[in-house]
Amino acid sequence: MKHIKFYTGTLLLVAFIIVVTTASRQTSTKKFALSSSNSKGFVVMELFTSQGCSSCPPADALLGKYTLLDNDQIIPLAFHVDYWNRLGWKDPFSNSEYSKRQRDYAMLIDNSSVYTPQLIVNGEVEFVGSDAAKISSAVDKAFKILPQLEIKITELIKKENKLITNFIIDKNLPNTTLNAALVQKTVTTNILKGENSGLKLTNYNVVRDFSTLHLVNSSSEISLRLPADYDHSKYMVVLYIQEDASGKIIGAVQNSL
Repeated sequence: MKHIKFYTGTLLLVAFIIVVTTASRQTSTKKFALSSSNSKGFVVMELFTSQGCSSCPPADALLGKYTLLDNDQIIPLAFHVDYWNRLGWKDPFSNSEYSKRQRDYAMLIDNSSVYTPQLIVNGEVEFVGSDAAKISSAVDKAFKILPQLEIKITELIKKENKLITNFIIDKNLPNTTLNAALVQKTVTTNILKGENSGLKLTNYNVVRDFSTLHLVNSSSEISLRLPADYDHSKYMVVLYIQEDASGKIIGAVQNSL
């Protein structure tokens, strides 16, 4: 570290440097936080990833940065697919249903395919999950679009090994589906085999259970299975509604437990 020698009359210069440095740091933070603070838009970020994929850790880390912004308008979700389990490491959070969800997106989104890490924003556009510039641009655009409806979680009830979520939506749109995700906020795993053998990976907003409900009424309930290691302080529930034909997400809400 270099040392600076101060002389008489330099106090104003020091104050100026402190102000400029602070402003620079604030600008940098705001740049990553995007323009969400004064917007009513939202973004659901669905990352399809795997602990057995060597290309995924950078995408997992990038999703973590969005998660750590702690912004109610930003909802990152990590869906761990199962098709890389054959490489020697069985991802403990993988689920064949999440792999199917990714394949369904490939049929809905133009020029899309199935790969990891893949990030899908609001059910409409997809990118390589580690492409920070494209993802930032897509998130900014999403914030400018108002949701078509509002979802409110009215009650959360733990019953044996299930979490029952009661909700209300302010309007009932035809041909839509409500998705419910039980999300573990953060989890760290020592990878013992496969492409990431020897690494200690931290995953953020890991989807531990997922359920869907074709909407008929404006109020209803949906249940999610609780894992054996469930600790309410480490989890949250996410609800989001999609158009059946396009996959476009038109409303979302998240709630810590």
